Amino acid sequence: MLPSEEVNGPSVWECVHANPTVCIGMCLCWSSCLFTPRAVGDHVHSLLEVPSATDIRFTNVGADNMRVSWSPPASIDLTNFIVLYGPVTDVAHTNLTIHSSDNMVVLTDLQPGTNYMVQIISVIGERQSTPLIGTQKTAIDSPR
Repeated sequence: MLPSEEVNGPSVWECVHANPTVCIGMCLCWSSCLFTPRAVGDHVHSLLEVPSATDIRFTNVGADNMRVSWSPPASIDLTNFIVLYGPVTDVAHTNLTIHSSDNMVVLTDLQPGTNYMVQIISVIGERQSTPLIGTQKTAIDSPR
């Protein structure tokens, strides 16, 4: 069934494809897509939407390092994650690329007693999710 065919009641259409990354944009691969109607109100991800990671966690926070972990989006083949971090007062941030099978990173060479903003971005090809954002202050160096 193609989207131009009439369906009883309001509906939206979803392209169901063995390889969803083949079927993007206006779904120019009509011959290889199976369009299925969905009732209005059902949540259907846009073919261009990349789901965000969730549940950012900060552990093992030291004066110059911290461990950051997150929950990746379920049931989707990501290319990778981008982790951006830096002091909340800075415009420039450090950019790390993390493999899609990983869901944690240890940030090092941080400044003691500094509040850091960390952004986790899910990536599929050239498309990026809305960032998952968290902040965490590093510990203060203890006198030696």
